[in-house]
Amino acid sequence: WRLRANGFDDDGTDFRTACVANRRTWVGNVKVKDRDGIIQTLPDAVIKSPVNQFDVLPYDNIIEPVVNDGSEVSALFEFADRLLMFKTVDLYIINIGGALEYLEQKIAFGGIDRPQQASNTPYGIAWINQRGLYLFNGKETIKLNEKQGRSVLSESQLQLYSGTYSAMGYDFKLNKLFLRPDYSGSTSTLIYDFNTESFLREEGAYAGTVLTNFAQNREGRIIWGRHMGSIATTGIQTIEDNPSTRWGNLETGYLDFGDPAQFKQFQSLYITYTTGDIDEPASDPYTENLTSSGGQGLQIRVYVVNETGQKLELKARNSKEPLVDNITDDGVGRAVLKYTNIMQTAGLKLKQSGKKNFRAVKIVLTGYFPSAFELEDMTITFKPKKPR
Repeated sequence: WRLRANGFDDDGTDFRTACVANRRTWVGNVKVKDRDGIIQTLPDAVIKSPVNQFDVLPYDNIIEPVVNDGSEVSALFEFADRLLMFKTVDLYIINIGGALEYLEQKIAFGGIDRPQQASNTPYGIAWINQRGLYLFNGKETIKLNEKQGRSVLSESQLQLYSGTYSAMGYDFKLNKLFLRPDYSGSTSTLIYDFNTESFLREEGAYAGTVLTNFAQNREGRIIWGRHMGSIATTGIQTIEDNPSTRWGNLETGYLDFGDPAQFKQFQSLYITYTTGDIDEPASDPYTENLTSSGGQGLQIRVYVVNETGQKLELKARNSKEPLVDNITDDGVGRAVLKYTNIMQTAGLKLKQSGKKNFRAVKIVLTGYFPSAFELEDMTITFKPKKPR
């Protein structure tokens, strides 16, 4: 349909972003004709339509919560009678529940560059920028990447998944938020699971030289378009089009157990999990060095922060000294979880040379994850140590 009446026509008028809320159309970052028919460029402005007249956008219905702040409106979203006016630097939350709109809150440095860096979810509006992954739930803004005041995502990860051409989408069936990186041939995706409030990084989710932003089909499933260089390989793809077993990392973030100053000697790790009812590979993959191009298994990597703040890898003891026999060795001193179609607990000792003490530990599972993989629990035993 066309926008008509007063402000917009086919002669140089335009807007960058739009949404529908409270039976009105809202458009932002506009080029619009004023009362004298002169086109005005208003990057700070939002124009609303009259109620139930979605294609009528009068010049007199301009809303400008803030002007001349050096940024422009980049995206508009609505949730719980609030209009989220994203600018390229800050976010402005406008209450649109009454007869008159008013600015309810400004979130400094909460802005985004493009609409595809945000997504609707049943819990609110989610978005990502270089400072974090956020959720506005109608009452407050939550940083999903923070646990106990610390980010579980590194600065480089936030930059990768919040770049100019990154994309975000929500899948209703899986109840997960998918974040695709600033596309440069990468097939990785960062997944936030609302059920477990945890992150998973996965490889191989996308294929194609050209990808569209995410969209949703009628069932609320994530879809996207891809182009592989020929008509035969161009089309719509969903998450189900990918292999049932995919390469990825499952990371805990650094855990200091509530006391970052306390030195600790980490002793053992227990993992309760199942890989689901899958067929074992014909060849034994468990003794292979696991890389992104070989073997199917889940390698366990343990990283620690030492007394000086240096991050090191702590090798897990090999299969000759397991606590239970559901762990094998990958050939270079790291342990690998075996496939099992029942929930089992695997345990291993952590190899520490000398009397080194550490402040925090991070557990990483890396390898090919079967689609039925479930992680029920991870337990780390450690001995508190006094500083020397």
